[in-house]
Amino acid sequence: MVTQGFKPSRIRNGMARRFGLTGSELPTLRQVQWFVSSYSKKNLHRNDDYDESLSQIDQLAYGPTVSDTNPFSFGWKRDGRGKPDVGNGSDEKPFLVGLTTKRLLLNAARDPEAFVFHMDTTFKLNQVGYPVIVCGISDKCRSFHLMALFITSQRLEDIYATVLTELRRIFASVSGGRQLVVKFVMADAKAAQQNKVVRVFGADCEFVYLMCFYHVMAKVHEKLKSVPDRLRDQVMADVYDLHFAASQDVYDEQVKPILTSWSDEEQMVWIRGYFERTWVTSAFWRWQCFHTPSGYATTNNPVEQFNRLIKCDYTLRTKHKIGTLTQLLADCCGHQSVTPRIFKESPEATQQLNARVKDFRRRDLLVGMTPSRSSIDFLLVSPNPDVVRVLSRGCERVYLPELGRSREVGPVSAQMEVNYARMEVAGQPEGGWNVDLSTNSCGCKYYFKFAVCIHVIFALQIKSYTGLDGKRTLVNRSVSRKRRRSSITVLLLSIGTLKILLFYSHYAELDHTTRSKAALHND
Repeated sequence: MVTQGFKPSRIRNGMARRFGLTGSELPTLRQVQWFVSSYSKKNLHRNDDYDESLSQIDQLAYGPTVSDTNPFSFGWKRDGRGKPDVGNGSDEKPFLVGLTTKRLLLNAARDPEAFVFHMDTTFKLNQVGYPVIVCGISDKCRSFHLMALFITSQRLEDIYATVLTELRRIFASVSGGRQLVVKFVMADAKAAQQNKVVRVFGADCEFVYLMCFYHVMAKVHEKLKSVPDRLRDQVMADVYDLHFAASQDVYDEQVKPILTSWSDEEQMVWIRGYFERTWVTSAFWRWQCFHTPSGYATTNNPVEQFNRLIKCDYTLRTKHKIGTLTQLLADCCGHQSVTPRIFKESPEATQQLNARVKDFRRRDLLVGMTPSRSSIDFLLVSPNPDVVRVLSRGCERVYLPELGRSREVGPVSAQMEVNYARMEVAGQPEGGWNVDLSTNSCGCKYYFKFAVCIHVIFALQIKSYTGLDGKRTLVNRSVSRKRRRSSITVLLLSIGTLKILLFYSHYAELDHTTRSKAALHND
């Protein structure tokens, strides 16, 4: 229980439940605390002993006999005594230790245009305030694949340069001399990081330094706190329009009118100055979709999700000693190596999109507009059999005062943020989107960013495809239980109505016969 990070009070309560001990038979909480502290210091490296930390790092040192999934340390040299020289955390000797495995490093042994390289820093993992730098790549489904973790004492330009240099060095050693080449790099809006990325990768790589779009929106939203809701929503919509620009020329055409419209409002003049100065003319202006192929990550969300995993599954949101943190991060690298994780080179539909298509089909918000073979339009247009016209009618939204924003009417699993939902119908032709099933492509802006959209999924379902993999199934002609129940209900109602009509008809006929006989009798 100590190795799993349980608190002394929880361990004491667990002893009482497991062994059925009474209060007098249990050790005191102070005794349990002493035992946990002593055991942790001797066996789990929970102490500040510098020599013991060096011994631990030395035991994890990289060597040619290390297996593909065993974690090892790197990024340091040995001193005159043969011990690791990792620094002591001072300004003169910064602390730096890298942790990884061979399998994690080989994730990047592929075409540099097939991934985005991410570098992010996470905090609050140890008791001495040392940040941890996370390096990895994301695939076309925006899934994160870890490469290495670095524990460092400072965030300096030289530290970032050393991190990237050591990462390239160990990658070349593991891959048999192959160089780590990147095409797209995404990191924080810090000049120190950008300068060192250019310094390390710029010598032999032609790469694009991307800016996290979520970081842009978070900073803009922070500046809009004192702005009325109407103006704030307009600014956010304008920024999203710039983000979804299809090319550099389209972006240049849009940005000037948008900034001019902001100047028309007195409360927005200073917002225009901030936005233009920080996100238009600065070195961190590449936050638009057109800088990367469709489907690739435009935010640091993949690595942010991994940072959350470290804190939830390994550190348990507790600040540890450096020795303990080193072992926990080494375990993390080992677990990521043995966990099967496929690098995806083609997009996949998310659960949200599948749920959204299912809900929209039920409410007729997605309609196939391809003319049938018996129509005149089919004879005049002679459509391509691989092209399906899909009309998206959008989804109604309701405003929730308690949340201060609107929400789509529909299941929670199918709801989408207002500006992303707007991109599904923005610029839609009168007859709907033309979806090409030979390439699984669509002309909507949502597809332009994510390489998949509800229109493509809907068109594939119309043509009896199982998904984006190109496999087909037989046409499903079964009637759902709800439709069958409705049909039976209608049939029963029809039979009942017919019986009533026959009854009244027979009664009327009898009444007519009776009256005729009475008339003859009177005559």
